[in-house]
Amino acid sequence: MSIPKFQGKNDPKVYLKWERKVEQVFDSHNYSEEEKEMKIVMTRANVKEDHEVTMTRFIGGLKKETVDVVKL
Repeated sequence: MSIPKFQGKNDPKVYLKWERKVEQVFDSHNYSEEEKEMKIVMTRANVKEDHEVTMTRFIGGLKKETVDVVKL
């Protein structure tokens, strides 16, 4: 999956158009809200890393009780 790059800077119309494109990408896949948010933030920050590395870092930041549930 590829999220379009945001190039609008401070133009709200460009941002809203970009957001609609991103939602179209997510609508064509089965992503949780957390996965969507992570992908958007990483795209805007220009972070490129392997999915496994991302998930390991994400799970490492969770509370122990949540990690236990996620690993079920």
